[in-house]
Amino acid sequence: MKTRLLALALGALALLSPALHAEERRVCHVAMKWDVDAAALTFPSLRGLNGNGCYGANSGDGRIQTSGSSTSVAETTTDSNPFLGMAVDDVLLVRRSSTLVDSRVIVTYTSDSAVVVDEAVDWSTPSGGFAFQWYDFASGTTDADGWVDVSNLGPGKGVEIQWEQGDLATGLLWQVECLTNTLQPKPNKVYPGESSDCGGGTLVSGQCLFAVASVGTTAARAKVVLPEDESTCRVGVLRSGADASDATTNREQVTISFYGGVEK
Repeated sequence: MKTRLLALALGALALLSPALHAEERRVCHVAMKWDVDAAALTFPSLRGLNGNGCYGANSGDGRIQTSGSSTSVAETTTDSNPFLGMAVDDVLLVRRSSTLVDSRVIVTYTSDSAVVVDEAVDWSTPSGGFAFQWYDFASGTTDADGWVDVSNLGPGKGVEIQWEQGDLATGLLWQVECLTNTLQPKPNKVYPGESSDCGGGTLVSGQCLFAVASVGTTAARAKVVLPEDESTCRVGVLRSGADASDATTNREQVTISFYGGVEK
């Protein structure tokens, strides 16, 4: 009888285990519609709560609005200066309802009270404007730039990159690096390897190349699964060839994020 009761108890525990270890997907935003202009390997990051793009965006000060559908965004209250400290490539987020969140990228920083965003949006109603959140964009070319803590992303963690728009003469190059687990950590390229397929791109001299921008296809998109023991990683990007123009649809748009499962 004791043996049978023990078996039943273990069986019940096995049924409960998936609930105890349920996972949710977490996304760490690294770049959103980033205008890549550099001919040197550059490492982007979006900084929100806790200094990165993994835990949500920063809360904005004041309220913002548009006049009808427009790319021009302004303060709702005079001299409230909601865009103080922001810059080009920062990301604005406005929740218009429980199911609708608009995201727009600053392409022109006019002043602390007004900016221009990448795509027209209607934030004119209600008349009192909208509360907002934002991500601070940063990028650099040194060993210290662009690092993201991916240690909490759990099983199946990886990185996704897409080149959505632009007119680079010979394409977009990229690679993924992680820090070595040593007393003096150094960047170590973990992707691509000697035989990597680069998603929709091609392997060129140790880097992945997207030849042309694309939306809705895999031609300029890739997902890379990261080694489970990597805890700090980044993505390096550079243009291949000349950037003829950044006008309207010629403006580069590169979106990058790390993802993974997190235990609840």
